[in-house]
Amino acid sequence: MSRYGRLATFSIYGPVYSKQKAPFNRMKCISKFLVAFFLGQLGVQAATADIQILQWERPGRVERDGSGDYDHLIAAVLAEINMPVLAKIEPLRRIRQALLSTNSVCVAPGSLTLFLTQNPTIQSEKFRASVPIDRVTGHIFSRLGDAPVHSPDELSGKRMAVWWGVPLNSDIAASGVELIYAANEKEAIQMLLAGRVDTVWGTRPGSSNNFEHLAGAPAIYDRNFIMMTLDLQVMCRNTAETRLFLQKVDLVLEAMRHDGRLKKLLGPDARVIGIDVPRATAQ
Repeated sequence: MSRYGRLATFSIYGPVYSKQKAPFNRMKCISKFLVAFFLGQLGVQAATADIQILQWERPGRVERDGSGDYDHLIAAVLAEINMPVLAKIEPLRRIRQALLSTNSVCVAPGSLTLFLTQNPTIQSEKFRASVPIDRVTGHIFSRLGDAPVHSPDELSGKRMAVWWGVPLNSDIAASGVELIYAANEKEAIQMLLAGRVDTVWGTRPGSSNNFEHLAGAPAIYDRNFIMMTLDLQVMCRNTAETRLFLQKVDLVLEAMRHDGRLKKLLGPDARVIGIDVPRATAQ
């Protein structure tokens, strides 16, 4: 069963129940007091937070059935954190709107650096992020049967599909390529496979997985021709609830980094910060 769109309290101490009206009972009051006392001693947070983790669907990374590598990672992290969390998949535009207008909203995976760059008028102190998790790179994908693009010069005269929210750099703008905008990543790749464009902007491993999923064949691109580099995190609106949440997330992520679970959960294609990519170079 999918975990998206459902409220769950992930806790090693068991479920948290809501208050119900009941006749006064002295023993019940004593029991509730003792439970509250010991939970307080253990540092357990009451289930009052209303944190949402928003994700956008990407084959291999975020799947509606919870089978993506980031699905596995987030589920493992939440299993060690005693806070109620609502995780659900939303379109990328709606995620941006929620980040700008709704308290206690997080995105996983997300990039605080990219978000602040694309929204220069917002106050950076209104957002926080976890420690870096893994690094993604931007590439130019070609149609099946075509040669990969090795430099911006090779884009001149071509049509390239780009989906909403991608971080285009000056090299692409100056290359002479014609940009064709698509509503989302899947639509952009479908335009490429249908022959409506010559290339598409995308990321590794996200778009490379999506390409292979839609085409039934490996993506055509030059891994050494990198147009963009981003370190992914759990990114949140800055509230009391999310500050506590991110403190716990950081502790779990660091433990997973050291015991090997982080690399195992994200898979061989991921470039995990501190394992595949030196921690000192993280953005």
